[in-house]
Amino acid sequence: MNNKAFSNAFDKKNWFKTGIFWGVFMFVAMSIIYPLLNKQALVLKHVLIEILIWLAAGIVMSFIMNMFMRVLIKILSKKKQQ
Repeated sequence: MNNKAFSNAFDKKNWFKTGIFWGVFMFVAMSIIYPLLNKQALVLKHVLIEILIWLAAGIVMSFIMNMFMRVLIKILSKKKQQ
């Protein structure tokens, strides 16, 4: 049985796009919306640093999920063949 039976949302370059999207979403939520709701000032230096941190975190999270999904698909494929 081929691995196409189990779809992987993190195939090819999709994992990178997913990571960028997740990083941007978390940046907006945690670095812009959350401080504004708490009536805190936005400091440009902090915002620029936080966007780099959230983008890197999103890409790392997505890469780890990509590796996890590959292993999971291999395990499920082997079980399905038995």
